[in-house]
Amino acid sequence: MDTKQLEHIMEQMGLMMDYAVYDLQFSSDAFFGLFLSSGVAKELELEIGNSNTILSGIQLARDVIFKSFGRLEETPPTFFLDKSPEYWAAWVLTYCQQKSTLSFAELVASISFEEVVQLYPALHQVDIQSVALLLHDKYQSHTATK
Repeated sequence: MDTKQLEHIMEQMGLMMDYAVYDLQFSSDAFFGLFLSSGVAKELELEIGNSNTILSGIQLARDVIFKSFGRLEETPPTFFLDKSPEYWAAWVLTYCQQKSTLSFAELVASISFEEVVQLYPALHQVDIQSVALLLHDKYQSHTATK
């Protein structure tokens, strides 16, 4: 996958989380849990090689809602100029997922989505590769203690 495709997917994941948290009023952990349990995460992991099939962030969130609750979500999105901590967390986790052999579920087994959000103040200006290494190390430590 080229850099442009990866950046597109990272952006859509960030938009998905912003929509879920700020427009639909979900907690970040609750919605990311739905993202995993609805099967949308697994579908995205399988489709990622072809960015033409990746839905918009808003449509990804709406798919999660439909697959989780069986209802269509029509709340209009609010678009922000600044990126939120939730946007950043989704952006970082997507980068990590793509640069490793780990699934989204494996990544958040060692650090919750909200814990990644809490890293935002300290790490949002740090090189993404360094943040990815930190998260991967956290995963390695988590699996070593099992």
